[in-house]
Amino acid sequence: MATQLPGPARLLQGDDFIIVADNKYILQVPKGGGCPKLLVVASTFGIVFIAADDNAVYWRSTVPSDLGDITLNRTPRTGGVEIEVLPPFLAGVRSGWPSMLLTPSKVILTGEVGGSRPTIQVLDR
Repeated sequence: MATQLPGPARLLQGDDFIIVADNKYILQVPKGGGCPKLLVVASTFGIVFIAADDNAVYWRSTVPSDLGDITLNRTPRTGGVEIEVLPPFLAGVRSGWPSMLLTPSKVILTGEVGGSRPTIQVLDR
């Protein structure tokens, strides 16, 4: 499966599936084999981080700009449309290694702004 992807992929492992994010495509692949399910085609290119729970898949991806902004989006785990959670300006500048954590009620984002200021953003889900 991974050898057929055009670029570096982000992987999440669940009990009986693997979620694969590659460039702008997010797929759910059964561990036992079978056809992958396309969950969403992201409007932005270059997914840099993914997280998922039972209800949704969240991702941060780059937005073409001189600042290297990132945006935060989500889609239902059953597949569907992309929903913007944070626009690029509010999601921070892509510098350093961004990460994301899901709690039952919050999305927590970390990263750096301007290459030197660590940031933590906490959002209601």
